[in-house]
Amino acid sequence: MYQIAQLDNPYSILQPRGTKVAHLALGANHILMVTTSKEVFAAGRNLEGQLGLGFSSKKVDISAAKQLETFIHQGAKKCYAAENYSVVITMGAKSKVWVFGDIPFLQSSSHLNKQLTPKEMNWGEVDKIACGSTHMLLLVKGSDNLYTIMSVGNGLYGKLGDSNPTGKNHYTPISVDLPYCEIKYTKETKDSEK
Repeated sequence: MYQIAQLDNPYSILQPRGTKVAHLALGANHILMVTTSKEVFAAGRNLEGQLGLGFSSKKVDISAAKQLETFIHQGAKKCYAAENYSVVITMGAKSKVWVFGDIPFLQSSSHLNKQLTPKEMNWGEVDKIACGSTHMLLLVKGSDNLYTIMSVGNGLYGKLGDSNPTGKNHYTPISVDLPYCEIKYTKETKDSEK
């Protein structure tokens, strides 16, 4: 059992019976779980569709974790949660990234803000993600087996790392301008994270 503590009303989240959690992500008011059998479950407040259940609700909190059907045969690897959206990475020949919830920074039109079911993004082989409220950073593996840090979303105050503090949105990932440095990210590093 997990507990989401909100200032006005803490409540418990029930983990599905017979499951073991391999990866866990907490948003402001919701939780995502990837199980050892590579399934994805979500629970909590679903105000913006961040649970990926196909609907949003201002009145109902989901306290018993619900399985996301999109990922039943996808082989989920990792999950991430921000305040109003969620991200799942699935395995396969190449990893896939799926997003859902209130993600206006990924939409070119403001009336398309809510993605109520998981949407696959064509972002290459993403290994890790850091979620901000209006942007994301991605660690993307290239064909040369080297990793690049990419950013996507709202660039206000230069938070996308593209040397442009004017706030231009990027709806597809861009490379982050970094001074030259060598980052050792090896198989041993990955194994130690398990």
